[in-house]
Amino acid sequence: KLIGAGRMQFLNRPLQVEGLVRLPSAFGFIDPLHSTGIAHNLIAIERTVLAMEQHWGTSSLQTTLHEHEFLQFEEFLVSDLMIDTAYKCMDSPFAFEVATMLYFAAAIRYEENRLHQNDTSMGFLCAHEPFWKSAVGEVHAMCAELELAESKNQRKLESHVRNLIEPYNTAGLCRTDLNSMYAYTAAE
Repeated sequence: KLIGAGRMQFLNRPLQVEGLVRLPSAFGFIDPLHSTGIAHNLIAIERTVLAMEQHWGTSSLQTTLHEHEFLQFEEFLVSDLMIDTAYKCMDSPFAFEVATMLYFAAAIRYEENRLHQNDTSMGFLCAHEPFWKSAVGEVHAMCAELELAESKNQRKLESHVRNLIEPYNTAGLCRTDLNSMYAYTAAE
């Protein structure tokens, strides 16, 4: 018997309970399309350890942990919206590929930030950035409205996504001249 579930099987709201630290896997569950679960948990562990190192024995520890919980909530919402956007495009391989560029642009930006700036306040998949949340929402709405089987709508979507990810796009995503291949790898 096949049983369906909504977009998020469960999502707990931030609790702000003294002494409680929840990992994302205890906080909620999102469809695994982009395989965000392990990375999200590791990022939360890293944030928690750094917060404990920096704030142990001070009143600011609990405040910092509460802020992390609210950020995790935002991360879940943005991740879910990116995944749902991709599912809305599933009937068109071209549109699906374009929709997944949101995830790749955000993941690359997050990883580059970690490598070069070590800014632990940055949200997973750029969830802390108002521009990014708005951009993901725009593309989600666009995918819900357009008839993506039509090639003119696919090109419109591609152009819009390419423009939105431009400030984040250090890997050459959406380059038609490369036929969906990356121009370089991390090793280069």
